[in-house]
Amino acid sequence: MAIETTLTSVILNPWATSSTPYTSGDQLVISYADLSYIASASDSYKSTAGDVFKVYVDGVRIYRTSDSIYAGGSGFLEDGDIDNSKLAGISATWASTTDTVWTIDTANQKVTLDTGEITGSTLYGSGGKNVSFSSGTTIIELRRSVQDQSAPSIDFSNASILTEQDLDNSSANVFHMAQQAIEKANNALPYDVGTGVFQSYQPGTTTKKKITQVADATATNDAVNYGQFTVHDATISGYKEDTEDYKLETADWAQKVDGAVKVYADNSVTGSALGYSAKAWTIGGTDITDTASAGSAKQWAIGGGSSFTVGNKVDGSSGSYSAKYYSNAASTSATAASASETAAAASEASANASADAVASIIDNFYDKYLGAMADNATQGTNPTPTGTWIKNSSSITVSANTNIKVGQLVTGTGIPVGANVLSIDGTTVVISDNMDAAGTGVTLTFTGYGVYGTFNSTKDGPDKDNDNEALADGMLYFNTTDDVMMVYDVTSTKWKQLQPTTSEMTAIQTCHTNISSINDFIDKYRIAGSAPGSDNDDGDLYYNTATNQLNVYDGSSWGAIGLTQVQTQTEANNASVAMAIALG
Repeated sequence: MAIETTLTSVILNPWATSSTPYTSGDQLVISYADLSYIASASDSYKSTAGDVFKVYVDGVRIYRTSDSIYAGGSGFLEDGDIDNSKLAGISATWASTTDTVWTIDTANQKVTLDTGEITGSTLYGSGGKNVSFSSGTTIIELRRSVQDQSAPSIDFSNASILTEQDLDNSSANVFHMAQQAIEKANNALPYDVGTGVFQSYQPGTTTKKKITQVADATATNDAVNYGQFTVHDATISGYKEDTEDYKLETADWAQKVDGAVKVYADNSVTGSALGYSAKAWTIGGTDITDTASAGSAKQWAIGGGSSFTVGNKVDGSSGSYSAKYYSNAASTSATAASASETAAAASEASANASADAVASIIDNFYDKYLGAMADNATQGTNPTPTGTWIKNSSSITVSANTNIKVGQLVTGTGIPVGANVLSIDGTTVVISDNMDAAGTGVTLTFTGYGVYGTFNSTKDGPDKDNDNEALADGMLYFNTTDDVMMVYDVTSTKWKQLQPTTSEMTAIQTCHTNISSINDFIDKYRIAGSAPGSDNDDGDLYYNTATNQLNVYDGSSWGAIGLTQVQTQTEANNASVAMAIALG
């Protein structure tokens, strides 16, 4: 149970015996200590500020017999109630209730409800409002209310003695009127900000209540009253009758096979024939035949005549055949088309296999011959454009071809591992393998390895192959700086020259031009440990490695030219001695 205290009320919402148990058998006690109620000395049921208590059980006002003395006050009776003739919304007098239905204990600031007295009274018993108390569901409210809202409860007289109590009572009366107005405004069709709707509940409860005196709606967003719905229902009833006729007519249009469809009025057939139903045209019916321009849908589907024969024409001897007839004819064509489709698929598979084989051959070639490279080559920028391709294709359309080169390794989602660039035509790049699935806007990376990477001066060429894998014996590349072909030797881990350089080739060509002179020189000058015994001509020379002396052939024999080194040394020594003697 939630005990709610507002500016003017204490509400048991709902009342439960666990928190507000019965006392003295069937009595319920509610504290009004938080409601600023100070009973007057002459009347404990009316406060010094002009307030009285109102008790409600599930929204029903519980009157006491003695409430009759307050009935003349504006706002004391519930809306619609009339003093001593209509109470709690039904015909009743003050004698229909008692003063013991509820009482005030001013000493303890409590109000006691006697449930037995309430349910046993004429006004609230089974023959009246039939009020009941159920723990956990019944809502009980004790409300403080100004007894007469038409005038102040304190009337000051001219030249009278003004006391603090009189001022306090007057101020409390005004203050309580204001609180009462606030609560009344809050309970008047409150707006729920959570759901965004206005709620027509009995104050303090979730019991739904009706709204009266609603004017006829005129605008789109106006509320509609019950009277307008009644008029609207009468109009709809007329449309309902027409709808019933249309319903019957619609049913005939759907399934009537024993004649033509006619108009309905007031649920009866009338008027001339309008046509034939869908069912009649579907399976046949009265007046639906296979004569010219007629025939049921079943005949058009299967075949003409009452036996629905495939070979019979539907709309006469010069007309057309059924769908099944043409379907059978089309089936033969479809079979042929299917065979063609199978052959085309096989051709496509073969073409893909051929393309893969060609690409593999080209890729294998580039795995052996890496291409051309200069001594100052660097890897440079690795472009990262986006690419788009179709399934089973090796052709990629790139967003830009800047810095893309033949032989670069291509990586990206959907690109086969180890694929290289084979050719570039504008923004169309062909690689060395087909893609298994289509790709759109895929980010790709074109990376230069091998001859497309950076020159390794230690190896005298690229340090990896074009797929960024280890070099192998016999791989080739052309050095554009030296204009020579290079072959890789795994043992020495270096590239070796296969041909002379340009300058070396020039020297070789010079030798080739003068080969006869060179050969003639070889014939005329020899080096040996003894005199040659053949191929000797006048003027031939040979150097004797045994005597370290040059010899010449005179046509018949070899003769020494000049002195040997030893003879030269001896002669020099002798000349020195003679010079010394001569000089004395």
